[in-house]
Amino acid sequence: MSRSSFIQKTIYLVCFFISGFAALLYQVVWVRQLEILLGSSTLSATAVVASFMGGMAIGAALASRLIDRIKSPATTFAAVQVMLGIFAFAFPTLVELAGPVISFFYNNATSSYSLAVFSVAFLILLIPTSLMGSTFSLMIKILDPLEANTKTVAKAYALNTLGAATGVFATGFYLMGNLGLRVTSFTGVALNLLLAAVILFTSRFSSGPQPVNASVTQPAQSEHASSENTGYWRFYLATFLMGFAGMAYEILVFRHSMYFLPYVYNNIYLFPAVVFAFCLWIGVGSHVAGWLTIERQQKLLPAALFLQGLYIIFSSHLFLQFDFLNSLFFDNHVWNLFIKACILLMPPAFLSGFCFPVLCRYVMASLPVRSASIFYSCNTIGSVLGPFAATFIFIPLLGIQRSFILIGALPVFIILIAFKTVAGRFSAALIAVIFVILLIRPDPGYIPEAGHELVVYQENRDATAVVTRNRRGEMSLYLNDHEAAGTDYTHYRNQIMMSLVPLALHPDPQQVLVICLGTGVTAGTCFNDDRVRRVTTVEISPSVKQLLPMFYPWNGLASYAEDPDRFNLIIDDGRSFVTSSESKFDIITSEPLHPKRAGTVNLYSREYYQLCRKRLNEGGIVAQWLPYHAMTLDEFRSIVATFASSFKYALLWIGEQGVLVGSDSPLQPNDTAIARLLEKPSVVEVLKRGGYNIELFLAGFWMNKDGMQAYSGEKIRILSDDLPWIEYSLDGSSYDVFSRMIAHRQPPQKLFASLEKYGDKMDEASRENVDFLYYRIHQLAGNEKAAVETAARMMRSRLMSAHFFKMLEIISLDSADQPQSP
Repeated sequence: MSRSSFIQKTIYLVCFFISGFAALLYQVVWVRQLEILLGSSTLSATAVVASFMGGMAIGAALASRLIDRIKSPATTFAAVQVMLGIFAFAFPTLVELAGPVISFFYNNATSSYSLAVFSVAFLILLIPTSLMGSTFSLMIKILDPLEANTKTVAKAYALNTLGAATGVFATGFYLMGNLGLRVTSFTGVALNLLLAAVILFTSRFSSGPQPVNASVTQPAQSEHASSENTGYWRFYLATFLMGFAGMAYEILVFRHSMYFLPYVYNNIYLFPAVVFAFCLWIGVGSHVAGWLTIERQQKLLPAALFLQGLYIIFSSHLFLQFDFLNSLFFDNHVWNLFIKACILLMPPAFLSGFCFPVLCRYVMASLPVRSASIFYSCNTIGSVLGPFAATFIFIPLLGIQRSFILIGALPVFIILIAFKTVAGRFSAALIAVIFVILLIRPDPGYIPEAGHELVVYQENRDATAVVTRNRRGEMSLYLNDHEAAGTDYTHYRNQIMMSLVPLALHPDPQQVLVICLGTGVTAGTCFNDDRVRRVTTVEISPSVKQLLPMFYPWNGLASYAEDPDRFNLIIDDGRSFVTSSESKFDIITSEPLHPKRAGTVNLYSREYYQLCRKRLNEGGIVAQWLPYHAMTLDEFRSIVATFASSFKYALLWIGEQGVLVGSDSPLQPNDTAIARLLEKPSVVEVLKRGGYNIELFLAGFWMNKDGMQAYSGEKIRILSDDLPWIEYSLDGSSYDVFSRMIAHRQPPQKLFASLEKYGDKMDEASRENVDFLYYRIHQLAGNEKAAVETAARMMRSRLMSAHFFKMLEIISLDSADQPQSP
């Protein structure tokens, strides 16, 4: 190879690396933008991923048929990059235009809604993903005259995949959290245009096609591959199964990853960590394959497939043996997550990257470019069906553990169909053993923490749901190992406030929307208010609906089945429902997961609150859960500022956690309305069960909109769909949240001048709440002496003593559950 050809080849390969970077940058950004439109449900996420892979399969298939007719592949590659850039620039507009279509199907064709979700995702992504799918064939055609060696396929595939890994890492770890979705997308546009210019400029210096030495470029025929086209079907099926198993395994790993990867509260980094690890090692495996001789590849391929299947089969057990890696490298949990993902996912991903280009080289003797394109297309089609099968078939029917075994059998099956050797016969026998194990082997049991017993362990397509019970008989609901709700004292206090606060402020609530069901306490409290005619509850996980009867003793919903007209439970994403539904409500109360959890910030953004305002009747109220824990002062201020700026009138209520209340009508309840609700025997009992009385409840109203704006300050970022920066924050808790809250407290009489009946008692209770905040401050600051002094003052309080003694009881019992040091 001449020096000029070597330089051209290097430039082209670097461009293909950048092309992979831009492609995965778009995938991460577009998935997030479509998630806002279609919701965060498993159906929506799978539809987006499958549509992305399906479009790439179509592009690869078309390229394989047309590649030999293209006279200037470099010019075509540059044109593809320009078209990708144009489409990426217009993508937000296309998503916006798709909104009315989704709303139409949501309200008029419920039975076709799932098909509509997939169709919208597929049609929006069809053009750009087809263009992406064509780039592999085009690049191989560009490189073919420069280096007459089939190792080019492996090198190009490796660099493109490593570029994809770098794109996932950069986009997920830095770009989206700091620049926002729009600027990140424009970064990809700039890269596309740069690639087009470089490719066109470099192609001007091409010296034209070079003679091809058949002895070098074409692998020798062997018993493994026939030069006749009729023999290729075995290898097309093999590469299809490889793509199917790879993507299905990735879905299983992602679902299982919360159990073996280190705990990170903002699990937005989980997806890029897993995808980065897969892309990294697939690229490395392809690169290693490119340096081996054909004979060595043929000998190693069956062994590589066998080891890949064996590792996948025992993945769930192997992952749990490496907990010591969680804190081995850095104090930063996110870096530990990336490193552990790279270590644990290295064997299957490396072997997968090794096997694909090797299989390609088996049939490139007669059709070097087109056969590689067909292989790429078959592999991509398998990648489309893999996520669907894992999500909708394997996990619901077999569970995660048995699904690993089934997917692990596929690489071994590839040996059987592609190799007529002793290894193939041995693999057939092994498959039989695997399926016997698949039928009789029980799943490993879920081990709850000390002092808790396992009540329910349930796996389905959306989540792994676990219910445990502690010594006090209180139950906790976990979704994918995250405590989503519970019947314990703290959870119960939070949940009753999410209903009682807006119910107390609205004079005549008839239609109530509850977003996120949990244990059903919030919905049940609304349901049992005789003023409410109908409660509509939206819950994203079907598991939560199935487990609802377990919590009837706490939520008061045992009779809802007898009165279905008053309680409507919908399985859907809360943001999607508010976007698409045409119904209107007097109260919308939302108690999602922590805003740092992946996807949850969609229910804390400015655009979400604007959607809520459209769903309110005149005088309607929005109530939003506001957590204190795992929040820095800037994060807390940002949420408060975003909410306050979205409504004409707003209030902040504080207790065990906070409640934000917003409306476009004045929030001024009167004595009669308050007494009618809070003095009802059933409500008094609910308050008492949560450690409240009427005075403490009313004293929780802490500041109005003016106070919230003063608390937030002027220089604070507003949460938006474009820049959900809290989701990417790595910071933890701060007692400054409480210190600043005390400094901006407004007297209850200023907020509710009409509540003369409770005036003095409210003021006394408000001071007791201040003491409780000081207690939290001293705890977080590690000032034990001040915490003890504040606690003693609270124990002498007429209003707070019952609550504080309850907390001491819980702390003592929980301490007894912990293992004792020898």
